[in-house]
Amino acid sequence: MRVNGRLENDASKPLRRRPVVIEIASSDGSEPPQRREVTTTGSGDFSALFALPVRRYTVSARFPGDDHHRGSSARREIDLAKSDVLLQFEQPQSHSFALDDTALEVLVRASSAAGGQNLAIALHDERGHLLAQGASGPGGLFGATITSAMLGPAGLGALRVESSADARRNASSSTRALVRTLASQLTLEQMDTAAAQGVQLAGALRSARGGLPGEPIGIFHAEQHLASVETDAQGRYSLRVEVPDTAGADGAELHARFDSPLPWIRSSRSSTLRIAPKDDGTPSPAWLLLPSLLCAIAIGWGLRRRAGKQPQAVADEADGAILAAGIHREALTDANSTDRQRLKGELRSADLGAALEQASVRISPRRGDDLIVECDASGRFETPSLPSGRVQLELRGADHLTLSAEISLPQSGAGSFLRVRLPSLRSAALQAYKPAALVVLPRPELWETSTAREVLHHAAQLRTDTPRLAALVEQVERAGYGVAAPKRRDIETIAADARSVLRTASGATVDAESGNAAGPEAPKGDEPRPPR
Repeated sequence: MRVNGRLENDASKPLRRRPVVIEIASSDGSEPPQRREVTTTGSGDFSALFALPVRRYTVSARFPGDDHHRGSSARREIDLAKSDVLLQFEQPQSHSFALDDTALEVLVRASSAAGGQNLAIALHDERGHLLAQGASGPGGLFGATITSAMLGPAGLGALRVESSADARRNASSSTRALVRTLASQLTLEQMDTAAAQGVQLAGALRSARGGLPGEPIGIFHAEQHLASVETDAQGRYSLRVEVPDTAGADGAELHARFDSPLPWIRSSRSSTLRIAPKDDGTPSPAWLLLPSLLCAIAIGWGLRRRAGKQPQAVADEADGAILAAGIHREALTDANSTDRQRLKGELRSADLGAALEQASVRISPRRGDDLIVECDASGRFETPSLPSGRVQLELRGADHLTLSAEISLPQSGAGSFLRVRLPSLRSAALQAYKPAALVVLPRPELWETSTAREVLHHAAQLRTDTPRLAALVEQVERAGYGVAAPKRRDIETIAADARSVLRTASGATVDAESGNAAGPEAPKGDEPRPPR
């Protein structure tokens, strides 16, 4: 007996040069099981020949899987005294079906040495739901009309046809991959009059089966990306958009775009919405320009006298350390279409503004696997193209705290540049110690000018637990100013000891919210204020 088969992926593409294990065992156990390991051909086919007496057998084929595909298996009962049956899909000819259509026509042909007519046939989807059943007619043909409502949601699926065994023929089955697609419709409406603070827009992203939730929508003026927003649970969205300065005297022409990241959901674009010029309430007669013109002449005359004496510009924010600790996102409005789904950025120290060489970015998209990108010597990084929607970021740097954030990548629109400023572990040690220092300082503003030893002096005056605070100060000085940078566990220890000092501070009560001290020892008129 020859066993034939084919190995395909979910999209009906053949898997070439893959191992397949074929096993045959007699149903009554009278014959020892036989096993063959074969390799698929360039068309995904595999075959094995077995010498077997005429009996009933159970035949199974198993693909163990690889780095890119899950394992799979198939199993059949075969009686060598009966004829085998081949089931072939003649319709649908395409491997995709639009759920917007009303029905799907299915036609299957059964063939066998004993004939293909009068076979009991059932048609299921990949979930096992029965779609149709009946008997094959003349020529072994079985036909059925499947309504769109009977099929599952948009996505990868399959049709599976099975014929039952009878007195002359074995049972058989065949599977046909089917991608169920869905069209989308996108609307855009103006909700108020354009003003200096922008214009309120609203719309919805829908399909024939209802709203599409959690999908980012891009708002455009011509090809200029203005903003992005995500649809709610009903597929609706609303946002306020600044009318671009590039709009002419006739106003702006805006439209919304949905670029689907999934092959089974079709992209869509709204109709163009004309926005009248914004009303900023300023007078428009031409004579009002005269004062501005006179000022411009005076300024120009002054600048000519100072030509060649311009002061050097302040350090560019992009290169200096003046950005606060955190993640600062900028839109790259000039990004081309291949850049819009990429993330670019730089990681620097929040303390000195220096580039972080040993830094990395972990990206966890809503769909797909995590991605880790290493920064170069200048602290810069760039990702490959990412799926649209929300992604979780984890930004790490040697001897610095780790920052996490969630951002949304637009379906289409501006690329994103992230300026990241990571706090060093040394500064984190000082911040962990700060609540304990504030509880003994007369005024919170003294934190900016007091040394650790001066804090100890104030603690002695307040009769706090000076030995415990002294031990804490020693830890802080070693972490903040030692040769080796502290570890994260050192920061945790300092924070825990600082909380212990707060709990046992003598002669002062602690405000649990701010960490400030108050009590009879605090001088009148010097009420502590919350730390900055």
